Amino acid sequence: MRTIPKVFALFICLCVSFAFADTHSLLILHTNDIHGHVKADPLGQGGLPYVSAFVKEMRAQRGDLLLLDGGDVMRKGDLIAEKTEHRILYEAMKKIGYTAGAMGNHDNFHGYDHLRECSEIAGMPILCLNSLDDTGSPRFAPSTIVECNGLKVALIGLTTLAGGAFKSIDKCGEQLRLEAERLENQVDLTVAVVHIGRKECILLSEKAPTIDVFVSGHTHEALHEAALVPETGALIVQAGQYAQYVGVLDLTVDPAQKKAITAESRLVSMDPETVTPDQEMIAWLDAEEERIFPGAGEIVGETGQVIQIPDLVRIASAALQWKAGADIAFCHTFVMRSNQREGAITANSIFQSAGQRGDQVVLTELSGEQIRVYLNCLSNARQGKTAWYGFSGKMEKADEAGKWNLVSDLEMAKNYQVAIPLYQWENLMGECAEPDSPLATLPKTPPIADYSVADAMTDYLREVKKSGGSVEALLATLN
Repeated sequence: MRTIPKVFALFICLCVSFAFADTHSLLILHTNDIHGHVKADPLGQGGLPYVSAFVKEMRAQRGDLLLLDGGDVMRKGDLIAEKTEHRILYEAMKKIGYTAGAMGNHDNFHGYDHLRECSEIAGMPILCLNSLDDTGSPRFAPSTIVECNGLKVALIGLTTLAGGAFKSIDKCGEQLRLEAERLENQVDLTVAVVHIGRKECILLSEKAPTIDVFVSGHTHEALHEAALVPETGALIVQAGQYAQYVGVLDLTVDPAQKKAITAESRLVSMDPETVTPDQEMIAWLDAEEERIFPGAGEIVGETGQVIQIPDLVRIASAALQWKAGADIAFCHTFVMRSNQREGAITANSIFQSAGQRGDQVVLTELSGEQIRVYLNCLSNARQGKTAWYGFSGKMEKADEAGKWNLVSDLEMAKNYQVAIPLYQWENLMGECAEPDSPLATLPKTPPIADYSVADAMTDYLREVKKSGGSVEALLATLN
């Protein structure tokens, strides 16, 4: 089925010469890439209590509503999400009343059986055409048909091309086309719910031209207006990330023509100036947090300014050296996901910055020469910046060719006890361990600490606060 051929700002309309007596309205609300952000951020933005309130408001006004999610419900968010293996998000989605969702590339982090359990918790099907098991059978239902306001709507799910069974646009598009054609005579409209970005959706639309709407995800785009695929008339929508928006796509569908006649799209910001959050859901989440991880909201520091990632990794390296009792600690900027906002620093806000990539910490021994080679490699390969704590040093240009070299007080032959995030060890240390390098002898399975980067930072800042210190004063000593 084809939608309308032309976009005019937020409103799309096909001029027709007949009355709309047999048309039906359909309101599609959509989210994507929630990534564990079940609660609002420190500025009171985003989170599922806002989504819940907005959906309740729209349901009170409209009886023609579908609520869809474009995938990546899991990872990167709040401590309560991590501690419950993200089940609490699906419990919240059950309370909100989601219709269906796509499988994101992070959603199978705990395994496919766990994702099936979460699907049952949420009371919504996870749809995925391109995730197949070893026998070639779909792990999840590829599609479903839902009825809403007198319309039958096909919903077809896709995960990322890289995470699916059909790696190419051509192959994935062909499977999508076949599934849409199989359902075409049974429905009035076809919607693809996909964890795929706008650019790839355009290419898929050209391969599967009967798809009317792509509810997309993965690229975290905030599409304030639906994107139109001129060749097919398909509409592509996406609502940013972290439940900071809910997308609204308001359609008028003509079942006789099996297409949308009009479409209006927008994003609604999930913030206190736009939506009053669902207080019942807030109370439930607070109670669950207190029951499961009561320390999540503990204030371990205050800051009068935003703490940027380069400063966060300096705090993290000092915290790891202190927590491990090591001689030296490192933390690369790649480990951090976000800044710390101005105001209270909590265990939860630290986890939002340092969680996931900082989940595990390596405790090992490195010589001064190995440390020098590693830091030179990072600088010369332009692999970003790492902070360190426990020795004095700086990177200097070693020659006219622009090569960098560490100048420090390290003793090259001495062995040092070192703490370093496992993510950094595997992804950066490994890249520098060429066969003839002093790093080639590093252990493949180094000892792992029983705490994370976020744990170390939380404990360290708590001690700084107890001693009467401030975050600003701490950073001044780390410069």
